[in-house]
Amino acid sequence: TLGLLSKMNWILRIPSWQLFSLMIGGPIGLQYIGVLLDSPIAGVMVSASLWIFLTFGWIWSIGIASNHRLPVEFRRSTKLFTCGYLFAILYMLCTFLFLLPMMGEDQHFPWIIVVPHLAAMFFIFYGMWFAARQFMTARRMEPVEAFEVFGPFFCLWFFPIGVWLIQPKVNELFSNETI
Repeated sequence: TLGLLSKMNWILRIPSWQLFSLMIGGPIGLQYIGVLLDSPIAGVMVSASLWIFLTFGWIWSIGIASNHRLPVEFRRSTKLFTCGYLFAILYMLCTFLFLLPMMGEDQHFPWIIVVPHLAAMFFIFYGMWFAARQFMTARRMEPVEAFEVFGPFFCLWFFPIGVWLIQPKVNELFSNETI
C-alpha cells in the first residue's frame, strides 16, 4: 500500500480549492462534455468514476499516510480499510456500468444487490472512521477518544464542506514529509 500511497501523496499536499475543484468541477465538466457529445450516460459513468477515485483516493490517502506516520504502537492494520474500500469502489463502478443502464427498462428491482450494497455502505463508513481516527491520532501523537474523531469523520462524510476544513490540516501534517 505504501507504493500506491507514494503515487497518491500529491492529493495530501494540494490546496483545498484545487481538491474541491477536482472533486466537484471535474465530474460536472465531464457530464457536460457527455451531453455535448450526445452521450449523457457515458458522461455520467465517466464523471462518477472520476468522483469515486478522487474522493475515495483522498480518504484512503489520509488514512494510510496517517497510519504510516504513527509510532508502531499506535498503528492499526490497514487490511480491512484497504480491502473494504476496494470492494466499495468496485461495487459502485459495477453499479454504474451494469445497473444504471438497465434502470429505464421494465425490470424488477434486483434484490440480489441489497447485501453487497449494505456491505459497501459499511466499508465506506468504516473507511471514513478509520481515516478520521488515524488522522487525529497522527496530529496529536497519542490515542484519541471517539468524541475527538466525530468532527473529522463528518468532514470526510460531507466532503464538499469538509474538504475546506480538513485539507488545510492535512497539508500542515504532511507538508514536509516524504511518504
